Amino acid sequence: AIQLANVNFMIVEWIPFGTNNVVALNERLGALDRCQGGLFTSQVDTKPTSTALKGPEDLTSVSIIDFDLIHFINFETEIKYTEALGIVQVECFGMHLRMDGTVVNGMKIEAIMERRADNISLDSLA
Repeated sequence: AIQLANVNFMIVEWIPFGTNNVVALNERLGALDRCQGGLFTSQVDTKPTSTALKGPEDLTSVSIIDFDLIHFINFETEIKYTEALGIVQVECFGMHLRMDGTVVNGMKIEAIMERRADNISLDSLA
């Protein structure tokens, strides 16, 4: 089996969208807000006029790194899902989206299962 060390990977793809989509994404992620980013969930707020929202602890955190309202946005995301006892899973990755449809995802692999960063199996990445 092929073993890798200090694995960083990037996925680059093209998705057909334009300026309006980038503006909408910037607005939805709160790039223009004083407190950028935030916590996101798929749970629907059943009491939107209430001053508090009780939700699950497995939220997605988004931090805006850089943006231009109509040209691009760079952000980091940390996905926090509840795992079974004894399983530690940290998913943190960065994304770059441009108005021409370029989407770049990047991640550094620090461990997969019992394998640490200096001994990652190529089979585990697949």
